Amino acid sequence: DLGDYRPFVAAYRSESDSAWATVEAAAGVRTTTVAYGDAAPNTLDVAVPVAADPPPLLVYFHGGYWQELSKRESRFAAVHCVDRGWAFAAVDYTLAPDADLDQIVRECHQAVRTVGESGSSLGIDPHRIVVAGSSAGAHLAAMTASGPSAASHRIIGAVLVSGIFE
Repeated sequence: DLGDYRPFVAAYRSESDSAWATVEAAAGVRTTTVAYGDAAPNTLDVAVPVAADPPPLLVYFHGGYWQELSKRESRFAAVHCVDRGWAFAAVDYTLAPDADLDQIVRECHQAVRTVGESGSSLGIDPHRIVVAGSSAGAHLAAMTASGPSAASHRIIGAVLVSGIFE
């Protein structure tokens, strides 16, 4: 069935799991899960290459129309980031309908705020954070990179892929 997207999601998860296992096994890379809020999904998986100078951080928000998927399908870029000297974080957030868009956006702001405030303990440069996402994740990245609280997040850039913005 051409309308069945489940095989693509399964491939995302498989590639993501493989990438994360590679990063976890790599010498000179530290991985951790960071809680940023009170809800069960409020976690980030972070991979940081250990270096003399703290690396910049790419924070990735997953897509899924705010209703499905998770950070687990979104860790595929970790290998490419750490190979180039960047830290990587994949964000989980509460999905709709358990949360409305306003709550999801607040959670994503909190995720970025938490990694920025934890920069020295994570080993990242909290003044060089780039947010990214695909589809609904691009919307969430745009929301964290804009508005009055964006400056306090220390975001220096955004990569918005196939975003849902209207």
